[in-house]
Amino acid sequence: MRTTVLIPTAATLAALAVPAVAGAAVPGDDAAGALSFEPVTAENGPVAARQRVLRLDGAGPDAAPRCLGPRSFARTAWAIVPAADAARRITVEAAPSMSTAVPDLALYVQPAGRRDVTTEPTTCAGRETVGDGSRGDEAAGATAVVGAGQAVLVQVGWRDGDAPEDVVTTLAQSTVRLAEAPRGLEPAAAPSIRLGRPSSVALRGATLVGGDPAQPRCLSQAAVWRTVRIRKAGRYALAVAGGATTVTAFRGRPTGDRALACASDADGPRVATTVRARRKGVLWIRLGVDSPESTDPGAVLLRGPFRTERLARKALPSTASRAARIFRGRGR
Repeated sequence: MRTTVLIPTAATLAALAVPAVAGAAVPGDDAAGALSFEPVTAENGPVAARQRVLRLDGAGPDAAPRCLGPRSFARTAWAIVPAADAARRITVEAAPSMSTAVPDLALYVQPAGRRDVTTEPTTCAGRETVGDGSRGDEAAGATAVVGAGQAVLVQVGWRDGDAPEDVVTTLAQSTVRLAEAPRGLEPAAAPSIRLGRPSSVALRGATLVGGDPAQPRCLSQAAVWRTVRIRKAGRYALAVAGGATTVTAFRGRPTGDRALACASDADGPRVATTVRARRKGVLWIRLGVDSPESTDPGAVLLRGPFRTERLARKALPSTASRAARIFRGRGR
């Protein structure tokens, strides 16, 4: 993801020119003091994108989860995307002002009427998603489709051990026309499906909501949830078909550290993975989607248990095929 080069306003340039003062408060150092994005100008005039230069030198860590590992987000700064009257697609990019290091980036979609919830990042990106081989060529970038009335907190971080510097954070947003929200938009309200039986899932109209935990390996712009009860520990085959671009399984109520497995359409021809459940109980299944304004319905199927990982992997092609049959009127 290459960063668009923009010309900052005079206020932004002034922020870059002022050195950090030892012991002084760093602007935007915590979520409560999140900074706004400012207008910018390109060579041919004003543009729709907005920017904020966030200072990391002198900043400290937060109590928020470090979704890219224990060394990530060792220094952090925050910006805010205010709520709007319509659903939007929000894209944020974070690029260092001088070095080739890739910053950490996390988006926290807020519940309606809130601007202070940092218990679980909704999506995050950094060198784990960009790749160290691209350092200097790309920025960390994250996109989320959010509903009307929802603000988004933007957290930019710097790795432990890297010399901190300013990060140019760019915001682009556009209004999207969404259908009525599908069932299972929030993890807490996810409908249940039956083990071994394909289930159709409406995806059009989906958004990301607060409490939807980030999984950097399987990013998506929106998501829909289902639950399934399993009665035995073991290995399971999990697949989705149709408009879904990712699938993730969580043990118990979803948090970022409870993910058991995930897969995306970038992994190959099938969006399918194996899940190892160590005990009976409820699994939460997240179906990710990147075009919720126009996507087709999806289908999800969990099969098992299988005695070995090899048998579960061998079952993935037939599991994906059975999930796809639902669109031909079979497998319900």
